[in-house]
Amino acid sequence: MYSLYLQLNIHPSVELWDLVTGILYQFHTQGIDEGEETDDIGKLVEADEFDAANKVKKLTPPQEFKAYFKNLRDLENALRALQPHLDPHKPKVTISQDSDDHEKYHELWKKNFKPLMIGNFCIRASWHKPEKKTKAVNKNLKNKIIEVILDPGMAFGTGTHFTTQHCLEFISHLAQEKKSKVKKMTALDFGCGSGILAIAMKKSGFLKVTAVDIDPLAIEASKRNSKQNKVKIDVALKIGKKTKFDLIVANILKNTLIEYAHFFKEHLKKGGRLILSGLLKEQEKEILIQYKTYGFTCTQRMESDGWVSLLF
Repeated sequence: MYSLYLQLNIHPSVELWDLVTGILYQFHTQGIDEGEETDDIGKLVEADEFDAANKVKKLTPPQEFKAYFKNLRDLENALRALQPHLDPHKPKVTISQDSDDHEKYHELWKKNFKPLMIGNFCIRASWHKPEKKTKAVNKNLKNKIIEVILDPGMAFGTGTHFTTQHCLEFISHLAQEKKSKVKKMTALDFGCGSGILAIAMKKSGFLKVTAVDIDPLAIEASKRNSKQNKVKIDVALKIGKKTKFDLIVANILKNTLIEYAHFFKEHLKKGGRLILSGLLKEQEKEILIQYKTYGFTCTQRMESDGWVSLLF
């Protein structure tokens, strides 16, 4: 069992708490521990429970809480969905795992993590048999299947989330579009997590791929996964000031995408492509306005279940 502990700088509003609990249950939480209860909670009766929930000093939404999950994938997805809403409250995040539950966790992953066909890519675990098909599922893509082997780990990115899938779709199309030139092109996976996108780009034929993340767990996972896939990825905590890329992929959160808009402009070659992902639909307009001021033009978008990814 895994637990996600969040502590905010203030009590959230009732509306925000409704949204938070809705997201947690959407991603299959096994239960939410709201911490200490108010003195009045025992006095509530069925008839006035909902009215009391909106009154001060009654059922005040908790400032800190813990949600439990059977597997890390659901926890990761829940945290990714929550962060845009909780960022203003400066959340402190702790992820915990029962020390004696490792084997059970691993078996759960083996049972629940199925091979995924996305664009030209087959994302599978090492215990899955190699994909027998030789052609991509998408009829518009003529390239052969590219297998990316990815075992469960503590870093974001297993291909199950729509934002990752959008990025893989974009990479598939760009690699085919630039087929004659891709072997001379360089790419950056910004916020690499497990390294899935960096590995996919390298296996698509990019000359050099760099993976960057501030999380040491992500650096470790990316190195391990690139080795397992028998590809060379430059994995680092930062990149050189003058380094430029033909393609930059950033599957992160809105606030970071806004903060690093100038960074992407500086490190993208003239005529290069930029993929932004990790956005909720309601955040899209702000991103488009921000990036337009830096000279970026959005040429394509993908949307799935309220998540949006953009190609500039």
